[in-house]
Amino acid sequence: MADLKKAIGKLLMVGIPGESASQAFLEEIQEWSVGGVIFFARHLKSLETVKSDMKKIIEACGYEPLFAVDHEGGPVLRFNDTVSELPAPMALVSAGGGDLIRRASCFAAIELAELGFNTNLAPVCDINEINNPGIGIRSFGENPQDVSKCVYLAATGFHEGGVLTSAKHFPGKGAALVDAHVAMPVVEVTRQRLVERELLPFKAALKAGTKIIMSSHMLFPNLDKDNPVTFSRKIVDDLIRGELDFDGIVISDDLEMGGSRELAEPSDAALMCLKGGHDMAMICHTFEAQCHARRKIFEAVENGTLPQALVEEKVERIDRVLEDIEMVRKNSSSRDTCNFDEEEMNNFAARGIICTSENLSVLPFIQDEFSQINLYVPDLSLSTPSADDRSGVLSFIEDLLDLKYSNLNVLRFALDGTKQNDWESRLSLSGSEKDRNSIASIIFTNNAHLHEGQISLLSSVYENSKITLHVALRNPYDLDLLQADGNKLVSVATYGFRQNTLKALVDVLHF
Repeated sequence: MADLKKAIGKLLMVGIPGESASQAFLEEIQEWSVGGVIFFARHLKSLETVKSDMKKIIEACGYEPLFAVDHEGGPVLRFNDTVSELPAPMALVSAGGGDLIRRASCFAAIELAELGFNTNLAPVCDINEINNPGIGIRSFGENPQDVSKCVYLAATGFHEGGVLTSAKHFPGKGAALVDAHVAMPVVEVTRQRLVERELLPFKAALKAGTKIIMSSHMLFPNLDKDNPVTFSRKIVDDLIRGELDFDGIVISDDLEMGGSRELAEPSDAALMCLKGGHDMAMICHTFEAQCHARRKIFEAVENGTLPQALVEEKVERIDRVLEDIEMVRKNSSSRDTCNFDEEEMNNFAARGIICTSENLSVLPFIQDEFSQINLYVPDLSLSTPSADDRSGVLSFIEDLLDLKYSNLNVLRFALDGTKQNDWESRLSLSGSEKDRNSIASIIFTNNAHLHEGQISLLSSVYENSKITLHVALRNPYDLDLLQADGNKLVSVATYGFRQNTLKALVDVLHF
């Protein structure tokens, strides 16, 4: 191979460590090259910087690598107000599904392409199950056939808008009971079940033209008892190359996630991942880990533990996909031909909201009828390095209600339902029957069905209020937690907490 370093560089997708590409980062890419660069919220504060960094990276490489972003919709969007807020996959289904999914995805891709992105790390092909802590509304639903149809429409739309797609998280993490961002899920399902159920949406994505499959940090003991998918040649060769007959790029999820770190540091994991059949390893956050990974891969090729012929095979696949960038871009739609816009995107976010109560006439609460109006707000901040800061997303509604009600108490709680601020000083009433008849409560929940503490809090709020407005911010399964008197409860599911959804919620609730 003419330049081994340049070939090895293509085997990595990396994140820019800071808010912009440093000189050291660019010099490393100039020496080694890169297969892809993934962008996060920290990079997207200045679009001028993003475009400048993309230009510098192309100059350093001598070609355009994959410029990727996670633009799934709903909870996984890296932009603030730069592009339209694509509703979560499950929200699009709630809003009507069908061709709406293609149209919304096409417009989202057009906006990405205009900013210089050529790859969307979507659609999510996972078939959700109710107890999954990390997927939920990121999935199109629970039915394999329905999810497959939606995945096909989403992938088709993204391609029409001018970006490549990545089907994830192979072979499907809907049945996981642990979030791979935190720890390694172990899923006791058979190969037959995967083929008959979990792989169907991946087949739909490939039918739509997807050229990238992203794997998940999960252990499937019935397929490979020794290695998670990230490091499993058995699974890659049998299911991806065999069952799916796929010859595109197989890429890992971020090797800095907790599920991968349990077994190896990112630089070691990158080499293990490539030996395990993947074409590209992803290291999203730490520059030193990216540098170490390149050098460890280089050493492995030199000492023969990673055959050079295998590297050449991987690079050939990567180059074929890089060649597709211009073709997809050339055949893409424009804003004029897409027949979709940001207003329509926001309308669909509003249409996705569901209310299971018939007594919306009690809203808005009339302040004089209640001695207290309590607003219970969950902590939406996430601790994993790839997470965007969501801690302030409900401030819009908090500020609106604070102006409306002089007797509003804002009470914050953690994911497990524990109190986070000084509730006692804010709650002056004793909780007697008489007092309960003078309290109105608004409680937002976040995956409460998976947290006993939140379930207990929700029940307590309901029991100690004359009327309760319950808003399930993420998964709609929270609405099943209260078997309640319809005159005392208003229940709403938003399928997300983006600004367009929350603004629509305010309209739905007449606040």
